[in-house]
Amino acid sequence: MVVANTTSDTMFFNAQDGDIAMNLQALNSRGQWADIEYVPNSWCGNSYHTVFLAPNELWDYSIPAFQGAIKTRIRTRLKYKKSFNQEVPDILYSNEIIGYVNPGQFWNKRHYTPAGIMDPYSE
Repeated sequence: MVVANTTSDTMFFNAQDGDIAMNLQALNSRGQWADIEYVPNSWCGNSYHTVFLAPNELWDYSIPAFQGAIKTRIRTRLKYKKSFNQEVPDILYSNEIIGYVNPGQFWNKRHYTPAGIMDPYSE
């Protein structure tokens, strides 16, 4: 997957520990788009920052190839801002691909246990 800034303006992304606000979604049995990934929130204020993508630059990402019993459409949801101070981010959706997911990906929030005091995730 490629995130490319084809505009003449810089794009801004909220980030947590280096990860931008981007996640995979799949079409569920009710025909609704639902998240199929879970990222725990951090309690550490130092985890949160902003990254930017300058005009005519791009990022190249690999996405996981899930395996499961449900053949469905999958897309990426990406939150971005047109200015550094924009309060509510805009949302951009990728092209859809056909893939497979496990039914539990729609509802099973994995339990997370912090590994120590320096582990910033509390969920």
